[in-house]
Amino acid sequence: MADTSSDGGGGLEEERQARLAELEARLERPSAVGVTPVLAAVVLLATLYLCLRQWPDAAYFWSSPEPVDLGVEGDYHFERLASNTYVQLHGAPTSRASYGRDGQLTVVVVGVRDTKLLLARPALATEDWLAGKPPPPPDPRSFSVRGRLLSKADASARWSDAFEKHQGFGELSPEWLVVESERPRQSVAAIGWFGVLAAFAALNTWLLLRGLRAMLARLGGPKAAKPTPG
Repeated sequence: MADTSSDGGGGLEEERQARLAELEARLERPSAVGVTPVLAAVVLLATLYLCLRQWPDAAYFWSSPEPVDLGVEGDYHFERLASNTYVQLHGAPTSRASYGRDGQLTVVVVGVRDTKLLLARPALATEDWLAGKPPPPPDPRSFSVRGRLLSKADASARWSDAFEKHQGFGELSPEWLVVESERPRQSVAAIGWFGVLAAFAALNTWLLLRGLRAMLARLGGPKAAKPTPG
């Protein structure tokens, strides 16, 4: 009877080599997604940076809708100050204010007397200001207000000029800002953008891991296989 073991072994070895060659060709083929690990890593880092920038707005969206009471004139509770929270207080304005525009809306930033707080709110009827002209004094009446409390460090660059001006006015040393009427659960766009960025970060994490696995397979997989001597 003829011995076929040698022929059978040779056929299996040829089949194994063919499958290894096919696998190597697949791994060397460009990704259908068209994203390299380096590009995925760069985009992931940029997306994570944007997520960090967007996180305070997203966190405020889910914060408590019940305002923290900071008190009234002569009975303020400064120990309750916490950035990115919804607060309420009663106070009297300083004698000077800074003015700016938000589209067609005139925004007034006044100091809260005997505190380190600024209040940003729409201009009142008594605060008629035209750009390029000296700003009028703010309405002198006391006020009750609710809004988003931000530390000076957390307030956006939009408010930096107001902090500098009030520091120069000399009536208080501002360290906090209350943005009137900015409430939790209000800005759906903020939480929507954060969700989009988080999903994009997850996608690029998957692309990065997928690309790294392919690179490792090319380096340590098929190329490590050696033909078995006949």
